[in-house]
Order: sequence, then structure tokens, then C-alpha cells
Amino acid sequence: METLNSQEERLLEKGIIYTKRRALLADLKALEEGLPNVEVNPDKSWWMQNWPWLLLGAFLTLGLLTILSRDKSPTIPQQPTPIITQPAVVANNALFQKHFTPFEDIITTLGEGDKVKQRAFDAYNARDYEAAIPLLEAWYEIDKNPIAYLYQGNAHLALGQPDQAITKLELFKMNSSNFTSQANWYLVLAYLLKKDVAKIEELSTQLEGKEQAINEILQQLISG
Repeated sequence: METLNSQEERLLEKGIIYTKRRALLADLKALEEGLPNVEVNPDKSWWMQNWPWLLLGAFLTLGLLTILSRDKSPTIPQQPTPIITQPAVVANNALFQKHFTPFEDIITTLGEGDKVKQRAFDAYNARDYEAAIPLLEAWYEIDKNPIAYLYQGNAHLALGQPDQAITKLELFKMNSSNFTSQANWYLVLAYLLKKDVAKIEELSTQLEGKEQAINEILQQLISG
């Protein structure tokens, strides 16, 4: 077998390299022909030519970061605590402030599904009387329980609305024989806000155990 000399070996190596380069160029040309045509404006910079794709990429990246950083257990917003502001007619009447305590909630054994009553007394106990009044009225329309009038009268008193309080308290007395003494006392306080001495003197005959408080109220109204 004949052997190649060094010159022939070099020629053979060059031929192999040349053949490989030709094959690589052919592959690159085929790849280039398969790419879509893109107009290139030599007057525009690379950023100007590719800004739509850059903007799309930025939006996709931002969306991905938002998803990854999102809390999987969203919190339920807390209901704000109502700010209770006393009306001037109440806040400026020290004697009323001294003697007025809203009638306590004794309607706490709530039946299943009694949502209106529950909401009414939630508002009443929170001293959100403006919200409580229409709910108490709605509860009365459902249950026809006259004690709703007593609570409505108290709510109106707390809001410095003696006329509405008197109406509700008188309705309570007309429709119930319970808590009459308490209703009469709240009527005294309503007439205190109206500065009606005659009505307070009339009610004083129907109250027991309140003589000292009524005398204090009458003295201030008469002297004031």
C-alpha cells in the first residue's frame, strides 16, 4: 500500500476542510431562505425597529411578576366602625346626658333566619341609631312585636329627635302593658328636650322611684 507524503497529506486535509465549509454554507443558506422577510430601514436604529416586540415583552414580564407576587388568600375588607356623633340638642343638655341610658337589648334570643332583627339590634347595640331605626321598623312589620316601638323611641331620643320619640313611645304604651314605667321615663326625657314642664309634671304622677330625678329636671327647667 502506497503512503502519502507530507505535501499530499496537507492537500487532503485542505480538501476535507473545504468540503465541510461548503456544506456549512449550504446549510446556512437554506436556513436564511426559510426565515420570514423583514424590512430593515437603515435610517432607523435597532430600538426603533424593534420597539413593538420590546413593549410586548415588557407587558408579559410585568404580568408574570404580578401573578407571582399576588396573595393567593385575599383579605376581606373590614367594615368601618361607625363614628357616633351626638346631636347638639343632646350633647349640650347635661341633664339629659346624666339621666338617659338607652333601654337595654333584651331581644337576644334570636330565631333561625331572623336576619332583620339581628341586624336591627347589631346596629342598636353599636349605637348606630340612624341605621337601627329603619331596621327596627322593618322588624315590627315582620313580627308585629310592639316592643320594637320602645327601641325606636330610644333611638330617636339618642338622636335628639323628641317628637319622633314621643310618637313611638306612645304607640308602645297603646299596644303593650309591659315596661310602662320605662316608657314613661323616656317620655319625661323627651319632654325634657322639648322643655315641656306641664307634660313632665303629668307623667311624674305615673312614675315611682324617680321623684328626685324629676324634681331635678323640673327645677332646672323652671329656673332656666
